[in-house]
Amino acid sequence: MFFKRQPKGVDYLLFGLGNPGPRYAGTRHNVGWWLLDLLAEEHKASGRQSRHRSIAEFCEICGRQVALIKPTTFMNLSGESVRAWTREYPDTPFCVAYDDTALDVGKVRIREKGSAGGHNGMKSIIQCLGSDEFVRIRIGVGDSGDEDISDYVLADPPEADMPGLHNALRLAARCAGELVDGSIGRAQHLASGQDLQPKRERKPRVPKGPTRLTMADLIAGKLGGHTGQSELGRPAEDDADKPAGD
Repeated sequence: MFFKRQPKGVDYLLFGLGNPGPRYAGTRHNVGWWLLDLLAEEHKASGRQSRHRSIAEFCEICGRQVALIKPTTFMNLSGESVRAWTREYPDTPFCVAYDDTALDVGKVRIREKGSAGGHNGMKSIIQCLGSDEFVRIRIGVGDSGDEDISDYVLADPPEADMPGLHNALRLAARCAGELVDGSIGRAQHLASGQDLQPKRERKPRVPKGPTRLTMADLIAGKLGGHTGQSELGRPAEDDADKPAGD
């Protein structure tokens, strides 16, 4: 199969971490891929290609050409793909989106640099780049508690967590736009200004008088569940590494 070459001018590299294959598509460890799926849909990404041990598509965000890149090496070798792309585009800014068990479900944080925080994908990137000074989008998936961390991140989140995760992904997409536009400060302010874990719904009070709430009024705004992988999520055929959690 032939793939389009990327646009000559790529202004920003946005990496989303995850594991390839349908077994892992809906797991907590793949929320970085979910974010790229959302951005690809919102910005009508095209030019799908397989290179540098990744699947990539390209779109325009804030007037800039952005590469949406999913390493397909499995999590613990993500740095190999990131290193290859950053060597090809050495002067192009980039960021990495990934799941973070240190953040509650529904929270998003933007960080300019720092340790891997126990995340195997981030460990690989820091090791391959020889630096921890790169921007990252942290998407909260909640603490594992007494559960083994690898089992936790390689499991699908419960339905109760899905509204918070979907809201967090929408916020992360807005933050990504600010980063592409060159304002990490605005992205950090946007991320830290809201806790998006949905509040418990209260039963609406029916007003007195002739006007009453309809059933449509009561269910309006209900959020649907995660719809699964986009075309961007298909793994490259030549990847055969073992999956890794944290």
